[in-house]
Amino acid sequence: MISYIIPTHNRPHELASTLECLGTFGSKTACEVIIIDNASTIPAQAPHTLTNGWNVTLMRLAANAGAAARNHGARVARGEWLFMLDDDSSPLDSLSTTDLSNISPSIGALHTDIFLRGGTRELGGLPQVTVGCGMLVRRDLFNALNGYDPSFGYYVEEYDLCARIIAAGFTIASLPLRVLHCRSATMRSKVNILARLTRNNAWLAQRYAPDYVRRAVLAHDLARYRAIANRENALLGYIQGLREYRATRHTQARTPLSQCHWDRFCGLEACRQTLEAAHAQSPFSTVSLLAPGKNAHILAQALLERGTRIVPGDADLRVVATLSPGPARDALHAARGEPQRTVAVLPLKSTGHTLARHTRPPELAFMTAASPR
Repeated sequence: MISYIIPTHNRPHELASTLECLGTFGSKTACEVIIIDNASTIPAQAPHTLTNGWNVTLMRLAANAGAAARNHGARVARGEWLFMLDDDSSPLDSLSTTDLSNISPSIGALHTDIFLRGGTRELGGLPQVTVGCGMLVRRDLFNALNGYDPSFGYYVEEYDLCARIIAAGFTIASLPLRVLHCRSATMRSKVNILARLTRNNAWLAQRYAPDYVRRAVLAHDLARYRAIANRENALLGYIQGLREYRATRHTQARTPLSQCHWDRFCGLEACRQTLEAAHAQSPFSTVSLLAPGKNAHILAQALLERGTRIVPGDADLRVVATLSPGPARDALHAARGEPQRTVAVLPLKSTGHTLARHTRPPELAFMTAASPR
């Protein structure tokens, strides 16, 4: 069985749309839906069963637990796999237990391919870090790790979880299944978002970065979110988050990852593997960088290790210079048909199985042209 876990807070229309979408999938698939109402002002409403017969459980919390509301759903879930959604995200492809039956026991969690309205992909994530509005994780592993840390609220909680999954000896891979994230504007404040991103990313470095890189990682992340705050006119959020981090950093227990695990977590190992595979296919000594983005400096480190020169123009190989899987796939797709060879650093593939495509509603027709095949 697959258990869909959906926290919600004051988004009745978004939740209804997500449930309507889930109800269009085949009734033969063994699934359940668990909704956790994060203390909505007007209690969330949901049917006992969807139109396809899937059972729906609705839980109501007395206080807003943020993303950690999913922990309550996971404890009562019956599925071997938990499919984490937001109330404004829903799958575009069908999924069955058969699709997950050949997943290696060493894989603890799975990426999906998350799209936004308009056809571009969701930002965030790393080759070994999923995006929370469309990830799958083994129920027993999730519960054994105590799920999401409630102190994060929203944002970066999936990075914290993935660090612990890696530390437990598991791998995170990808599944060829598409999810649409509608990104509701409800309950989204740029100032609050920047405060959470600043504080929570600093917590992440304090907890998991090995001693030899902790200061550098923290400085890089703080500089990055200050720049974002300036661009988004949300500097007050950055200042608030920095203050909160400084007031709480000594409460964040140091559990640094080993060098091997840190290299996997930050994406360095995936960079090395991608470059090694590209070199084995056709040797190169120079590369140019395409569409620089999040963690481009990690890719640069991997290139420096190989002694490969980065040049601004024509090169033996072009490399997409972001480690976020969504933007990396978008850049790789845009480069198709161009004469110069291009590679991107992407998550490991979990299986060669091809999922059945679901019939898309008319309003999602834009996905046909945007989605790579």
